[in-house]
Amino acid sequence: MFPMLSRYGISLLTGAVLSVLLLFVRLRKRRLNAPAMCCVFCAALGAVGTRGYFILLQNLLGGYPMYGGVVSFYPYEHAMCGAVIGVCAGCWLFARLSRQNTLQVLDAMAPAGLLMICIARFGETFSDFGWGTVVESGTWQRMPFAVMDFYDQWHWAVFMLEGALTAAVLVYILCRKEKTPGLAFSLALLWWAMTQVFCESFRAETLRWGFVRVQQVQCAVFALAIMLYWARARGMNRRETARKLMLFAVCVCVVAFVEFALDKLNDIPNAVLYALMAGDLLALGGMVQKIMLDKK
Repeated sequence: MFPMLSRYGISLLTGAVLSVLLLFVRLRKRRLNAPAMCCVFCAALGAVGTRGYFILLQNLLGGYPMYGGVVSFYPYEHAMCGAVIGVCAGCWLFARLSRQNTLQVLDAMAPAGLLMICIARFGETFSDFGWGTVVESGTWQRMPFAVMDFYDQWHWAVFMLEGALTAAVLVYILCRKEKTPGLAFSLALLWWAMTQVFCESFRAETLRWGFVRVQQVQCAVFALAIMLYWARARGMNRRETARKLMLFAVCVCVVAFVEFALDKLNDIPNAVLYALMAGDLLALGGMVQKIMLDKK
């Protein structure tokens, strides 16, 4: 069956429709002009970004054969970070052309974007993408913890964890009801990036260079950009900014060590390493959020 007519394709189309409707409603609620145009820009550039990002990295890193052309319906030939960048670019371009506040447009988009990611991740139930390593214990060989492949082997259902964590971020953002322009978007991107760094570590197939997972690096760049923007917006002095950058670097090094240990070392239990990564990411996200919420 043609991939986009499959159950996975239908789930993506459903997510796109619901997300566009939510974006339209939120733009209207904020009394922003031309909401339909914004929806078109976000949907179009999001689609371009998810594919273009993969093609760019595939050519830079090498070793990843492409089975589709410029347009591909294979889920593993797209990158979620590329979609995020594309949608953000769509918001920026729309705001510039319509002469509206970019931060307000991004705030309106944030829940809709999280909803799309959430549905897309859960939709991977119908694909052969988003799997982790083989599950040895029979206790976990069932949904929603694992999924069976074509050879009757069970793999961790990483996509279910990603969808659940994205849903948690979505609920968190909707409950906060932030009024400061740009804050809702920044919080959404920050905490989604933190969860994505964690989940990306479980994926068996992903863009990587050695033990470095590319989308983890991209999420770190997202978090760094958010921290620097809000440090400047909140009037943080250079000494304090430098101290925060050092703490940020330490947290990144901890994640890098965990990835190295998972790939090369066998004497540290994986559960310990993942617990260390989770605590590190919570600390990093908490530090950046504190900067954002500090109004002194």
